Amino acid sequence: MFRIFTETPELLRKGRLLKFQGDFNDTIRNNDVVEITQSVVISYKKGFIIPPDDRIAIQLDNSANGLRLYPTDDDTLYEILIGFKWDGNFLIYPQFPAGRYLWRLDDPTMYPDPTADDERRYVGAIKPEDSPSKKPKVRTYTLKDMEPLILEVSNVGNDYGKLIFEFTINKCRFQKLTRRDLEGYTLIYREVLHPDLMRF
Repeated sequence: MFRIFTETPELLRKGRLLKFQGDFNDTIRNNDVVEITQSVVISYKKGFIIPPDDRIAIQLDNSANGLRLYPTDDDTLYEILIGFKWDGNFLIYPQFPAGRYLWRLDDPTMYPDPTADDERRYVGAIKPEDSPSKKPKVRTYTLKDMEPLILEVSNVGNDYGKLIFEFTINKCRFQKLTRRDLEGYTLIYREVLHPDLMRF
């Protein structure tokens, strides 16, 4: 669900197709294909001041503690690019759901551990410089009633630090395509993997 690119990825536009791998909610199931029918781009910023050697969990969902970056309609998705402005030394760990880190290595000792002082602190972590605000390279998607996507932010510096999230939200309306719609076509689509499938 979270991906880091080498360049800023292209946003979805009308007519583009998405294929979902995995069950995302009660409406979007494994192998569903949807066509984007409308899109509009909305910007949003949120800043945090974090004490040294401290961590915060930022939820993207619509809960009381969330940033409310989930759509509320079944036929809408948000394609979100995340860029950062920062003053300090931060590591950011994607989780889905809470407590389950997305990225780890095969060796059983090589898992993300924000509390560690050794190399495990850096396993699966995003640094703000990986996705600066003017050239965001982190992308995710949100759908109605998905489990919470979480970004755990750790200040690994010796002083208070400020981290600003700059979200580019491509609000897309879509229609689900049936098997009959797809018959006889060679489809070019973007694949969206459920986070569970990213932990191969």
